[in-house]
Amino acid sequence: MSNMKTAFQFVKREWVFLAILLFVFLCATYRLTEVPPTWYDEGMIVQLAMNLLWHGTMATQIAPGVFASGGYTSTGFPVVMPVALSFKLFGVSLLAARSVMVLYLLLFICASYYFITRIAGRTAGLFSIGLLATFSTLYGDGKNVLGEVPGLFYLLLFLIFAHKLFDEGYATKKNALLAGLFAGLCLATKPTFLVLGGAVVIALLYTYFYERKKVPFSLVVYASLAALVPMLVWALTQFGVRAPLSLVLAFYANPYGLQHIPSVMLHNALRFFHESTPLYLLGMIGVWAVAVLMRLWRRVSISFAEATAFLFVFFIILAYLRTPGWYRYFFPAQLIAPLFFPMSLGYIARQFSVAKMAVLLQRMAIVLLVLIIVLQLYLLLFGSWISQYYHADKTQVLEHYFKNWDPNTSIFVYDMPEIPLFLPPGVRYYQYLSLGGQDFGDLGVKELSLIAQKVPDVLLVSAGSSTASFAGYHEQDTVEGIAVLKRDR
Repeated sequence: MSNMKTAFQFVKREWVFLAILLFVFLCATYRLTEVPPTWYDEGMIVQLAMNLLWHGTMATQIAPGVFASGGYTSTGFPVVMPVALSFKLFGVSLLAARSVMVLYLLLFICASYYFITRIAGRTAGLFSIGLLATFSTLYGDGKNVLGEVPGLFYLLLFLIFAHKLFDEGYATKKNALLAGLFAGLCLATKPTFLVLGGAVVIALLYTYFYERKKVPFSLVVYASLAALVPMLVWALTQFGVRAPLSLVLAFYANPYGLQHIPSVMLHNALRFFHESTPLYLLGMIGVWAVAVLMRLWRRVSISFAEATAFLFVFFIILAYLRTPGWYRYFFPAQLIAPLFFPMSLGYIARQFSVAKMAVLLQRMAIVLLVLIIVLQLYLLLFGSWISQYYHADKTQVLEHYFKNWDPNTSIFVYDMPEIPLFLPPGVRYYQYLSLGGQDFGDLGVKELSLIAQKVPDVLLVSAGSSTASFAGYHEQDTVEGIAVLKRDR
């Protein structure tokens, strides 16, 4: 009878997992090309995929046949190449590009469930992915063609095989090579994930010298060599077009040219105490941190995978502090912290010596998790940022507006990299990108002189721009925030 009960519970939990996965699929595919609207960063990444398909180079077109380094876009081949493949199979469109992101979202949820189930059990795994599935930001940033969700998927695969290697007793060459490979793919996806390197080193020192878990050093070497393979591919593909490496590295170090970094960091740190989104993240990390400290105090083992994830989140928050403060920069932490929140909450509740109190607190923890999931679901449907766009039609309008344009028209796209995707195939277009207000000479600055020479037939600029700056052109139309300027005869 007990075996039948166990089997029933297993089946029931797997059906709950499938229901959550279906919910994620429905949310991810609902008005896929409109919610959220396409924007600057997505346009830059999609352009790399377009040029890889059409011209064989992961680079940014700034003039017909002239390309700038893809290094400024930063998102690497683990995102760009699948999108280019989707374009080849289904045609170049935002739908084809974002379909790849839907696949990454589903894989991320599956990997999250598998990972947490292995380290904390199925109940914790279900609550963890329940928190993720109802979190509006998962779809607000995850449906766009961006590097965060793909990078986190590869991060979780790395943690899964690292957990097998260090904590489950499967110290094999295969697990070491797979752990290294997926770590390398994570690092190659986006420079944001380079902090993983520091987290791994510190977690290794903790595991070797505090936990006294000895994994053969040769396996660490195998993992390191495997991680170098994707990094080498990243270097060859991302920097295939010549560009001053010093400029690219300077862009990575300070992409928005911020001044007075200490004051910027202080301002962003204070936001964690008076703005709801950072405060919510701080609460989740805080519960996790308390559980970690309690286990350290009680000499309870902390796995290498969890130590790495905790340090990774810590470094992501540090990196966020020196940015303009947009929440997207701590988005990876927003998706990793919920994975460990239920198990941490449960651990804290179980530490009370009075059995009845421990049971009561565990039940209260479950009620709290359910309330959080219900609140997040309400916000996702009615009160989130993306809920404002459930009836938007920007992509449809742009596709319809540009589809019948004469392909012989020469076009200059002024600092709107999301626009070339909608232009007719084969159209001659020039482009200038400011990248947050910094002018890099190989990103269309020289091509700006063509406007004064009246080379392009049409200029596409932000509707908020002063059209007086473009002498020799007059405004012909405005569509979805884009001013269409036509050359004077």
